[in-house]
Amino acid sequence: MNNTELINGFGDVMQHIRNQEKRIQQLEKEKQELEEKVDEAQVAFKDLNDELYDLREFKKDAEHTCAAHVVMEDMMKRIARAESRENFTKKTLEKEINEKKQLRTEINELEYALEKAELCKCDQCSEYFPIAGIEDVLGVNSINCDMVCLECRDEHYTQCDECMDYHHNSNIITIGDRQVCSQCQEEDEE
Repeated sequence: MNNTELINGFGDVMQHIRNQEKRIQQLEKEKQELEEKVDEAQVAFKDLNDELYDLREFKKDAEHTCAAHVVMEDMMKRIARAESRENFTKKTLEKEINEKKQLRTEINELEYALEKAELCKCDQCSEYFPIAGIEDVLGVNSINCDMVCLECRDEHYTQCDECMDYHHNSNIITIGDRQVCSQCQEEDEE
């Protein structure tokens, strides 16, 4: 295999990973929308349940206090409609819950695939690279370590001639022909 085939193969892998990340974001958005629909459906279900309870109570009262057949027939129709809406809401909720479970499974599978690929995301450019192509550097605040690709390291970071660590360019001071980090300069001044 020559370098061109490796680069093309890696580019295809990176494109696939980007597509999977977009799919994960889309699935997360759809999941959030489904959760909102489930919340709305649950509120509607509670309202229907309350209405059904009220109707059943009304039916009981009507049976005990009213001998009119017309009132009873009307109440039976209302109860049947409420029960029908309750069944529909239950089915809708079950369907949305199953869809949410399926989305969660897909997300977990995609996250596992990313872990297995042994790739790391560059904190600077947000691209994915093999672990061997990522290096720890000291960020802008010189406290936190960032993981950056070699290209970003060379572009945005400089190696201190004293401690030999890579520091963000904003933390490097040129003294004569030497480049030192602000921490090493402070130590030299003391």
